[in-house]
Amino acid sequence: MQENANMPAWAEIKLSLTFPIDGFDSLTFREPNGEALEAIENLGIEPGSAPTIGQTMGIISALSGLHIDDIRKLNHRDIKAASEVMVPLLSGEEVENGLNS
Repeated sequence: MQENANMPAWAEIKLSLTFPIDGFDSLTFREPNGEALEAIENLGIEPGSAPTIGQTMGIISALSGLHIDDIRKLNHRDIKAASEVMVPLLSGEEVENGLNS
């Protein structure tokens, strides 16, 4: 697919991991496309309820493109940090490309 110079770039957020896993020292989250939105919808998150740890890891997987088995290896602190930095991508807020946490 050819990129259009007049179109905005997809928003991305990079998170440096406190505890790197299997060669990953950071995660890059990209605003969701239809496939990611469908995967998140299929997690069964109840409106108004906080997602479970499993649902949170599913969202991390959908937005980072990493397999869920890799996400399960993340340390609790990195899961928590990821859940916080992903919010703008899920809510449609304006995100500065390349934002690092």
